[in-house]
Amino acid sequence: MEEVLDNAVQMRIDVHVAYIGQEVPCYRLYVNDELFSERKYKFESDTYLSEQLFVKKQPGDYKIHIESQSDFKYKLRNLRCAYGEVQITGNDKFKINKPRWWST
Repeated sequence: MEEVLDNAVQMRIDVHVAYIGQEVPCYRLYVNDELFSERKYKFESDTYLSEQLFVKKQPGDYKIHIESQSDFKYKLRNLRCAYGEVQITGNDKFKINKPRWWST
């Protein structure tokens, strides 16, 4: 696992469903415009999924967004960094700063 984390930050965000129906909901999770996850999951009431995203350490601003592939509505909550150094700048946004040792 260390090889993966040497070159990446590990972000986590909770996916909550706002509508629970009979079908199995499907969503896509993006970081900026890059697809990171597509998932079908039958949510029970008062449950959520905690998504784990490994983002390559490139300085910049990042935004996580979710796209429903069904009639279900989703909310993203509790963005946090599990490994690495980032600045959380919003409910679904974070920033990777350029390290001091990194040459220009």
